[in-house]
Amino acid sequence: MTEEKLDANTYFNRGNYYLNRKEYEKAIADFNKAIELDPNYKFHIFQENTEANTT
Repeated sequence: MTEEKLDANTYFNRGNYYLNRKEYEKAIADFNKAIELDPNYKFHIFQENTEANTT
C-alpha cells in the first residue's frame, strides 16, 4: 500500500497502533495526517485517547 492511497481512518488506526507500542512520534505524525485529510478526526482522536486513559 502506498502512502498516497491511505485515508484518514487508516492513519488514525495506524496512529493508535504506534501509540500502543509507545512510538509516540510516529503516532503523532499519523494522527496529524488523519486530521489533515479529515478535520473531523480531531474529535475521534481526542475521544479515543481520553477513553483509553480513563480505563
